Amino acid sequence: MNKQINRFLLWCFLLPAGIYRRFGADMAQLRAILETKLIIDDRTATGLNKVRNQNKEGDTSTATLFTMLISLLMGLVFLVAFVFDDDLTRMTMYFSFFSFMLAMFLITDFSHILIDVKDNFIILPKPVSSQTFLVARLLHIIIHVTKILVPLALPGLIAIGISRGIWGAVVFIPVMLLLTMLTFAIVNALYLLIMRLFSPARINAIITSVQIIFSIILYGSFQLLPRAINRSVLEGVDLSQLPAMWAFPTYWLAGAWVYLYSFVQDPRLIVSMVLSVITPLLAIWVMMKYLAPAFFRKLSMISAGVDHEKKEETDKKEVSASTGGFISMLSGLMTSSGVERQSFLITWNLMGRIRDFKLKVYPQIGYLLVIFVMFILGVVVSWITSRHWR
Repeated sequence: MNKQINRFLLWCFLLPAGIYRRFGADMAQLRAILETKLIIDDRTATGLNKVRNQNKEGDTSTATLFTMLISLLMGLVFLVAFVFDDDLTRMTMYFSFFSFMLAMFLITDFSHILIDVKDNFIILPKPVSSQTFLVARLLHIIIHVTKILVPLALPGLIAIGISRGIWGAVVFIPVMLLLTMLTFAIVNALYLLIMRLFSPARINAIITSVQIIFSIILYGSFQLLPRAINRSVLEGVDLSQLPAMWAFPTYWLAGAWVYLYSFVQDPRLIVSMVLSVITPLLAIWVMMKYLAPAFFRKLSMISAGVDHEKKEETDKKEVSASTGGFISMLSGLMTSSGVERQSFLITWNLMGRIRDFKLKVYPQIGYLLVIFVMFILGVVVSWITSRHWR
């Protein structure tokens, strides 16, 4: 199934071959590079796939299919926003859910593509022009985003088509593209900010933490959102009465959809329409003009200095682990001196350093917390209900 999806997407994105040739790309090399990259994507466990494979040893051939399935399920969860009666409120909530989840997908399942310096050592030394290399990298990113974006937006597109007709669905598509552009620019800026604030050795640890939190949020969304919805309360909510909503770009995009759908000459909707068009395009321009060059310069610095910084950080950790502190106090309370205490310290340090261990164990702890919260909420709701009927 992965092969068919990749073949179809590759065919679609290579249709404008004349445009790529004008940019100076060699189409035979471009196709070969993209085919190889897509095969590697299917065989690489990234993001949620690492959490999924916690009890398996290796079959990652369905990694892309699994990511698309999760995107589709999350797109179905977003339909809870359709309980609102007001179109502006409904689309604001839907776009907010969508942009947040798309950003999480990009951060957790996209880092191996965006923060990747292997191409500099594998492709560039070969007789491949810089134009072909750049076009291949951009198309690879676009194809990867498409695999997440389409199943994530499909349930909303169908729901809009059913509830608001064909025109509502047609208008939905360009607004979603603008939202995707804005989200992608924000994620790129976030990556650059992380690279500026933290050392290269810390970046993977941060991304791992985000992956763990994201997997817990996914599980909690499936479990808690359907139980937390009180339809009678939400139906009458109208976010347009809150001036603070103008601080959120998703509110502008919702206003743009309402304006294009109804063509109501409301000044608020017209302003939202203008902001929705200008802001994503401006964000993409800033990203391409200023953020992208700085981003790739930082990647070059990472490829040059990551090993040295990792070694320094590892040495610091070893020194701190061997000295006093909370861990030593805890080992003194729970173990006897000698081999038992040293084994405890080694195990504790491994738990904090091994990325695969974190991805396997920490989400399970988070799932237990979600189940505990569900239990507490159930008890509280039952108590409130019994008190009310008395």
